[in-house]
Amino acid sequence: MIFYYLESNIGKKRILNEDSYGHCTSADGSVHFFIIADGMGGHNAGEIASRIAVDTFTEEASLFDATNIRISSLPNR
Repeated sequence: MIFYYLESNIGKKRILNEDSYGHCTSADGSVHFFIIADGMGGHNAGEIASRIAVDTFTEEASLFDATNIRISSLPNR
């Protein structure tokens, strides 16, 4: 079981918190992905940009299937 905690601080200059975050599990359930997207403070729709980044990442990462990855296919160190 994984426990996680996220906290975001709006700072001293902004009235809107533009940060976004997300979590998903891979299609085979073996990998957990976390993402944090910092808002684009001072730019129009920074909160929308960070939300789109998180949503796109979690949608794609949830399709990841690690069952076909073999240790032997990794480069030697």
